[in-house]
Amino acid sequence: MKKLLLFFSILLIAASCTKNSANVQLTITDAKDSTGVIVTLLDINRLQLIDTLQLKADGKFSYEVELPEDTPSFYYFFSEGKKIASAILQPGDKVSITTNLADGLYEISGSEESDLLWKIEREFGDASDQYRQLLARLDETNENDSETLKEIQAEMSQLYIEYKRTAMKHIMSNLNSITAVSTLFQEFSQELPIFAQANDVFLFKTVYDSVSVVYPDSKLVAALNNQIIQRYNVSELQKMVNNAGELAFPEITMPDINGQEQKLSSLNGKVIVLYFWSEAAEDQKMFNIELKEIYEKYHSKGLEVYQVSLDIDKSSWATTVRTQELPWICVNDGLGIESQSLSAYNVQTIPALYLIARDGSIPVVDVFNPAELEKQIRKLL
Repeated sequence: MKKLLLFFSILLIAASCTKNSANVQLTITDAKDSTGVIVTLLDINRLQLIDTLQLKADGKFSYEVELPEDTPSFYYFFSEGKKIASAILQPGDKVSITTNLADGLYEISGSEESDLLWKIEREFGDASDQYRQLLARLDETNENDSETLKEIQAEMSQLYIEYKRTAMKHIMSNLNSITAVSTLFQEFSQELPIFAQANDVFLFKTVYDSVSVVYPDSKLVAALNNQIIQRYNVSELQKMVNNAGELAFPEITMPDINGQEQKLSSLNGKVIVLYFWSEAAEDQKMFNIELKEIYEKYHSKGLEVYQVSLDIDKSSWATTVRTQELPWICVNDGLGIESQSLSAYNVQTIPALYLIARDGSIPVVDVFNPAELEKQIRKLL
């Protein structure tokens, strides 16, 4: 009996000393002598270098991965400057990966989550390749060739819609999978995330409600919750207010420098830069100059600016407007931080900028880099 107790004690001690780990059997079919492989871990929004491997002559390697937590972790394998495989590893996993250096296409077995990741990555990879090809065609097309530009843009829109449907199907079919979280953060480019519309926040919430039950301690799930909070704050700007009629954005009505009431809704159907500022801030007056250049460039194509001053000294504000010769609608109700416009748009600090699309949605917030703002305006126009 004592021997039996001693045996179980040894087992318990051994188990308590064992770290969370997973085993990866990696094979590169076209590996050369001394082919190196870099192993990286996704740490929320960046890749962290974990290890550098040297494959055997036959292109095979057995690698024991020490996992940072007992929840699923995303690992990416690189060789010769390109990604050759992805895997989602959990404690106890024994994963087999076969890949090649020529095209980076790989096969994986031994992990259900990794298999789901492989499937959605293949779909996303194909769509991304098509997007890059269309973007290259767009850049090569003469800007005066409006018909060709419209055709390419229509193809890009269709590609975006079709892939978003594919991604949504994957998510809704795998709500308990950690890949539902990673799919939410896919993007064709930094300027074109797949799920960036205001009502996508409800999809984020649906995924969180499901996957947080399965993986309550996952850092990635916690990051998803933070994203939901941010998106809910932004989505509040896009809700219809009860008295807004058919407007998709809260109405603002304020007097201009001549005392005439100016409604934000008078610009409905245009691309609108809604800009909250103070003439007392020198950097904000400097931004007026940069914004003026953009306005003069795109006003004839449908760009408008509705600028709300939060200055109590209306006389000084009006002088600045006239001195800078601001050509757009400039308004001020003289209430400063008590202005109802601040609560309508949940303005926490100034300057604040909201880019309103023709359909009334607000896809861009607080972009003060002139080049980036112009890029976003061009997309909406």
